[in-house]
Amino acid sequence: MKVSTHVWSQVPRDFCDKLHEFERQFDYPLNAQHRFRIEHSVDYTKFFAAMGEAATIVVEREGTILGVLSATIRTLELERGNSESWLYIGDVKISPKHRGKRVLHLLFAATRTWVGGRCSKGYSVVMGGTNVTPSMYTGRVGIPAFQPVASVSLLAYSTDGTTTSSKQTVDVETIPQSKFDPVDRGLQTRRLKWPRWVQTDPRLRSDMEPYWLFHQETGCFALLEDTRRAKRLYDNVGDEIRFAHLTNLWYEDIDHIQPIIELACAMSRLAGNAELLVCIPQSMQDEMLKRLPEMDTPRVLEATVFATETEVSATLPIWSSEI
Repeated sequence: MKVSTHVWSQVPRDFCDKLHEFERQFDYPLNAQHRFRIEHSVDYTKFFAAMGEAATIVVEREGTILGVLSATIRTLELERGNSESWLYIGDVKISPKHRGKRVLHLLFAATRTWVGGRCSKGYSVVMGGTNVTPSMYTGRVGIPAFQPVASVSLLAYSTDGTTTSSKQTVDVETIPQSKFDPVDRGLQTRRLKWPRWVQTDPRLRSDMEPYWLFHQETGCFALLEDTRRAKRLYDNVGDEIRFAHLTNLWYEDIDHIQPIIELACAMSRLAGNAELLVCIPQSMQDEMLKRLPEMDTPRVLEATVFATETEVSATLPIWSSEI
């Protein structure tokens, strides 16, 4: 029976239904005690399209899906107007019956053809506790080697009982994502080494209206969003896990973050989200928790960044809404 490989910027509806059924057999560690599974929207590629030019690669045999990989070509804007292109690889799933065979090679070969010469660097992010990591299946049969380059902590703040009435949150301005750009405000110049992904559109993935939270006095800002329009998470009994995400976080002093998080928690609760995720470098975790003693202690999730470059931990912005 013939095996076929497809590269789609928009997956045909009949294959979206097949992909939804296919991904039900996979789950992932949320922490040591809990696991979750992913359910993408009807437009299967939408989650990745929010980050840049995206494709979903599918290997199938007479309509039966053997493996899938999603990829996005992203532009990383650096200081002084420089930029570089990166390939973000995610959602790699192979049928248990076909692991160790040619499916993985076919997925990456099709990805390489799709990318062409547009970028030569790649990265992926894996939640802590995942049994199979990119370094285990790359670096052979023509697949570039992915190695761990950074660790991040995802701080999950409970939104229960939060309000917007505290003195600190009064000074935080809320601005729809479509009407605010940190670069236009001249804010990026305060931190020349603050890289950011450009050509992204959080509105493709966020069910709630994405809002920038901006503190005029301190200059601290961040984007509040979710992923429910493009991707939802479910626990093992089928209940949805509702996260909001605080992304694109910028600050000069850790103490300045507290009013932003407090207001984000309150807004997230109103939108029906049980927790707010704030992604930071793991090296900052202890200091941040120590410096924000007035806030409830969040539960901590972990993830590892894998990349084809060995020194990228300071240049790749990793946000929880894009993992």
